[in-house]
Amino acid sequence: MHARTLGRLFLVAILSGALSTYANAAAVWLGMEYDPAVPGCSDCTLSGPGTWNLLALATTGDNVGIVSYGVPILGATSIDHRSPRMDQAHDGAFGSLGPAGFTFSRSPDNTQLVIASQDTVAPTPNLVYGYGQTPGDFSSLGIEPLGVTTIEQPAWDGVLLLAEGTYAAGNFPEIDQFNVDLFVNVFTDTSGGPIVAADVFAGQFVLSAQLDAEITVMAGEVAAHQFNSPFEIDQNNTDTTFWDVWNFAGPDPAENPSITADAPQPFPPATATFEWDTTGSALGTYYASIRIANYFSQGPFYLGTVTVHVVPEPAGAALLGLGVLGLVAARRRGRP
Repeated sequence: MHARTLGRLFLVAILSGALSTYANAAAVWLGMEYDPAVPGCSDCTLSGPGTWNLLALATTGDNVGIVSYGVPILGATSIDHRSPRMDQAHDGAFGSLGPAGFTFSRSPDNTQLVIASQDTVAPTPNLVYGYGQTPGDFSSLGIEPLGVTTIEQPAWDGVLLLAEGTYAAGNFPEIDQFNVDLFVNVFTDTSGGPIVAADVFAGQFVLSAQLDAEITVMAGEVAAHQFNSPFEIDQNNTDTTFWDVWNFAGPDPAENPSITADAPQPFPPATATFEWDTTGSALGTYYASIRIANYFSQGPFYLGTVTVHVVPEPAGAALLGLGVLGLVAARRRGRP
């Protein structure tokens, strides 16, 4: 058996203890983004021809984020392993000592197999949930560096950057989808539940600002936004384009959002409407990953993020409503 395969199996075994063998609904998309015009994420450093990003996006509702991964990369001339890490950390009061992020069994730069895990072996008290689902940063989690230590990607997006690098013209790097070393494990909950292997899908991503939106609504209202497709739709096959909400995360959603292609779809471009009824959902910030692709195209998935801020009804409006109700009640009491 290949040495890397043995290493991967050893890593999986010690991380999960008794790794679940039953099928599970958790899934992770791994995507390569080629030649981004600008750095493709908040902590990406490379852009332009001959550059690439390796990105990860996990489903929500069936897991609470990525705990470990192994991704074989073919055809890259350089590989910079960029997933979040802080080798020595504490909680701001010099408690909870231990690493944070993907520090365990981490492959060095320019290694074909990009592999790392959060340290669940010791285990570290600084486990981070939500990787590949929601944006975050070490500081907001109360995780601070301890002395002089190695830090990588201290803040991250909902679509998680794992690595970036370069490639030779005409030779696009790719994920080796048939390699047994390809895997992603996820947390099932935040209370020490089992770690399970996610279903892994690989392809090409394009992070499109055209699919980003930020919406602020009062609790109980419907958040809505219309999107234009970031690519031209075949006018003879407009029904082959699909939109979906790949994942959705936030404090406590009462229901999930939807995105529906508007009919009839004009050409070009096609449009779709995102809607989410916030009734019953907790106040706070929610994130939805929007995806669009063509059924019969070999092209990429285009991804964007809808950020929804659910805020309370303004106090003035609420008091005004109570005042009106009081006047109505008083008038009724005054009738003969």
